Amino acid sequence: MIYKAVSLGYAVPEGDFDARVHSVFRSSANLDAGSETGLLTLTGRTRIELPQGIHMIAAQGLGFESVISPGSPVACREGLLSVQGATLGIDLRAARRWRCDLPALN
Repeated sequence: MIYKAVSLGYAVPEGDFDARVHSVFRSSANLDAGSETGLLTLTGRTRIELPQGIHMIAAQGLGFESVISPGSPVACREGLLSVQGATLGIDLRAARRWRCDLPALN
């Protein structure tokens, strides 16, 4: 199943990237994108924006722990994020870029 991302934090790479599933929870998953990017957080039900977050519209009842396994390779190519061995993909192409607007953080 392909889900649509609603927003991407400014720290999410803009082009193609590779990662590995670091940890998985019911409502989120962390992706290790390497030393330069660090952890990315995939969320499905919360409306919390994160600099390194990928917020998607998830089906009700979707628990990441039931479809993603820690250690699985992740690839993002041409705006489509896929997790090897998982039954979901995420379309990042139409997602808006989120940037914190607090002046103190600039």
